[in-house]
Amino acid sequence: NNAIIINHKKDLWLYKASEGIIIQLTDSKDDEELEVDFSPDGNRISFVKGMDLYVVDLFNCQNNRCVERRLTLDGSETILNGY
Repeated sequence: NNAIIINHKKDLWLYKASEGIIIQLTDSKDDEELEVDFSPDGNRISFVKGMDLYVVDLFNCQNNRCVERRLTLDGSETILNGY
């Protein structure tokens, strides 16, 4: 898998070089995604937004859009989930 994650204007995009396609991973309005990384198997990405941890399953995208799943709910200035 030759893929890279691009962070552009508070959204994440996946560029699959071998296929020459770009997929929008997030659709953020306010918070920027931080600490973006691939899972060890390359099937997901994780990131921190608003001090909560999120994940996107790269194989569960439809119409070049993916669904982000929030894993934590208590992020704050003192609770830095995944950061």
